[in-house]
Amino acid sequence: MSLTIFPLQNSIDLLEDDGPDSGYTGSDICFNYNEDTLTIVDVTNRPNIIELGRVGYGSSAYTHQGWLTDDGKHVIVNDELDERQTAPATRTHVFNVENLENPTYINYHEGTTNAIDHNLYIKGNLVFEANYQAGLQVLRIDDASSASFTQVANFDIYPSGTTYSFNGAWSNYPYFPSGNVVVSGIEQGLFVLGSSNGWGAAGGVRKRKLAPANNDFETGEQRRRRFLQEGCQVEDFESATAGGTAGWSTSGTCSSGTFVVGTPTQQISQCVVTQPGGDHTTGSGQALYSAPNSSLNGDDIDGGECMTTSPAYSIAQDSLLSAWFFHGQRNAGDDVNDYFVLEASLDNGASWTSMASIGDVATRATWTKATYEGAVPAGTELKLRVRSSDGNGDGDVVEAGIDDIVICPAGPPGPSTSPTPNPTASPSLPPTKNPTVSPSLAPPPPCPGEAEFIVEILTDNYPSETSWTLTNTCDTDLIVESKPRGTYTDRGKQYSESFCVPSGEHRFEIRDSFGDGICCGYGSGNYRVLYNGVAGGGGGGVGSSE
Repeated sequence: MSLTIFPLQNSIDLLEDDGPDSGYTGSDICFNYNEDTLTIVDVTNRPNIIELGRVGYGSSAYTHQGWLTDDGKHVIVNDELDERQTAPATRTHVFNVENLENPTYINYHEGTTNAIDHNLYIKGNLVFEANYQAGLQVLRIDDASSASFTQVANFDIYPSGTTYSFNGAWSNYPYFPSGNVVVSGIEQGLFVLGSSNGWGAAGGVRKRKLAPANNDFETGEQRRRRFLQEGCQVEDFESATAGGTAGWSTSGTCSSGTFVVGTPTQQISQCVVTQPGGDHTTGSGQALYSAPNSSLNGDDIDGGECMTTSPAYSIAQDSLLSAWFFHGQRNAGDDVNDYFVLEASLDNGASWTSMASIGDVATRATWTKATYEGAVPAGTELKLRVRSSDGNGDGDVVEAGIDDIVICPAGPPGPSTSPTPNPTASPSLPPTKNPTVSPSLAPPPPCPGEAEFIVEILTDNYPSETSWTLTNTCDTDLIVESKPRGTYTDRGKQYSESFCVPSGEHRFEIRDSFGDGICCGYGSGNYRVLYNGVAGGGGGGVGSSE
């Protein structure tokens, strides 16, 4: 038996048949993937092709492409749209074609993500699938007659997401003599991949590399202490009086949004994060930022430019300057006078150089580092200022802030100790603490800049029937987390999982495939979800879904 691909279209393949159906030995058989069916055609006589058999399946959305197993008994197929319409996770479908005139649908294999499956190819007992955002997925065929597969390898070329969107891996080619596989990415280009264990064909599992342990995480307080010990000047606003300005002046034409010291609280307006939750230093400390209100005509920046300017820092030796800022703006293109600028002056405010600049665009507020290009010369009277404007148009929401200003010697320290700000104008900086007697440090926030989402499920007697999705309703119903049917396997077990998800508006849906919920006819199951520690729903009478 041999398999030949004709360059007709991506949904056709051709078998010069010496397969199990002896009635068509020597014939050319074409397998077509026709949106909702597998259709088998005898094309031996090209002017007179004959349809032999056709079979569909209940969950079809867009039957896209497939490949024949090496023994010619089965066709393995991908459906490009069922993940978006009917399936909670990636489904790889299997058909029996031993009788070409009467093909039958067997079942499907459900994958580990809900990414869209695309072009797949079979080599030996391995299926190589290009599954868009999930990258290359390699399945070992354990028993095609029961649609039994094991995922043995994967390579993620789109690490920023794993949902049913058309990004990432489009196709692959696994037939090089070297055993290497090439994967084409829509945005990423071409990848050449190798495997040290034959892609898991013999049963070995090649797992995705885990993220490194967080044992070396440096907290904001540790970082501040280290900077001070290295002779740096640090302004993190932690010792400043809440509601004050830490010695910074405020001015401008704005009618609201004056900069103050405090702890930012996350603000979301029409699905845009205009103010992050927490400062940059610790996630729960202080920063200098526009008033903490994100309502129209409220205390966000309105009616013009709000400006805040630092005291002068006296620079004793050449130094490097950096600072962290955020800018959040809901609407784009509605007012040319909407902007954000972070500037530095090396001549005590006589002239200014931009370190960061943002125009009239929608901006998701997140702490971002800005660095002054080059060294600040010794003898400089250094100042910083932030300018942010909502122009004169009504209806927008604009917020801004600054934190963790660090001025460090560009080279080895000179004879004097760390440079100090001008005592007549600079903010008061906390003294260096002896690290051997420092107070215990609070752990970092679980999801800096994002939201923590927790799912707690107590399973019933049929745990594999339970699945769920978390959808970001602000982003065209983008699924940001999900667990497919079959994830939960133990009866009466309490599962608890925590995820970091983009901030915004979300919808949680839990499903029971049999339709009887998780309580109380067959066990006393229940569930609960928490979003940043706040309960968002729960219970057990799910029915088919809730």
